[in-house]
Amino acid sequence: MEKSYFSFVPKTTLGEVSGPDCGIVSAGGKIFSGCNSSILSWNLRTIESVQQFARDAAVPITSIATRKGVLVGGYQDGTI
Repeated sequence: MEKSYFSFVPKTTLGEVSGPDCGIVSAGGKIFSGCNSSILSWNLRTIESVQQFARDAAVPITSIATRKGVLVGGYQDGTI
């Protein structure tokens, strides 16, 4: 006899914290994540997005980095 389990499949995405091509970086007490074509700044206490850095073109972000208080994002088309 086999045991059956219920499976749950979401119909829509409720929210995205980080995209599949970009990691998460912490700096200055904040967390930054690359999500689709923008960089999101997160507050860890309230678990909500505080600020969004976006550009006009819908090009996916592939990497982010911080150094000496500067946040840099690299996009799939080669722009920084």
